[in-house]
Amino acid sequence: MGFGLIPALFLAYNGIFIGLAVYLMKESVGWGTVMLGLMPHGIIEIPAILLAAAVGLRLGDIISQTIFRKAHFDIKSEFIDALGIFLWVILPMLFIAALIEAFVTSQLIGGI
Repeated sequence: MGFGLIPALFLAYNGIFIGLAVYLMKESVGWGTVMLGLMPHGIIEIPAILLAAAVGLRLGDIISQTIFRKAHFDIKSEFIDALGIFLWVILPMLFIAALIEAFVTSQLIGGI
């Protein structure tokens, strides 16, 4: 798990940050506004973050198994596969989520 530490910390940080933000905002603006501010882009962004963490955890596991000789993997091939997932799946998801956040969510929240 040592090489998967960064993705695990990234997930924990995001979970804590979103949880804290929701907790603080629901008191001042209510659940409806909080959900209106999170859901439009969050439906795409949260799965992208989870997928990125999963790819990072897999790479960390593969590297540690190879180093400790529990299994043999072609690390270069695995890295290229992970890079492909990042470039062709995760990055477009985050881009779409950013567009939704900038143009849709801002309009929804701005009207309240």
